[in-house]
Amino acid sequence: MKLKDLREQCALSETELMFYKDKGLFDETLCSDSELTDDSIEILSAVSLFREAGLGKEQIAEFCICNDVKRKIQILRKARDKLLNEMHCAGQLLDKVDFILYNLQHKNK
Repeated sequence: MKLKDLREQCALSETELMFYKDKGLFDETLCSDSELTDDSIEILSAVSLFREAGLGKEQIAEFCICNDVKRKIQILRKARDKLLNEMHCAGQLLDKVDFILYNLQHKNK
């Protein structure tokens, strides 16, 4: 797979790619026309997932570079807690909207 194809698939800008390259996630030969190694594909896929999960660029770079499993777990747990809180807040909002809908439906009867 070519870098430009995976970059488009992961919605990763050239600026972000250069940021991660500067942080040492990829070797210096990485360019738009290069054929990606399995390691590079795995890293870009992880970057895409972590971005979707709400991690910042610095956190993603730290996770990918870090060799300390406990630190990696700490980073992911923090992201998980944030996602769980967002889900909880969305659930509460859904309950409020459902309550208003219920009241509106029963006023029209």
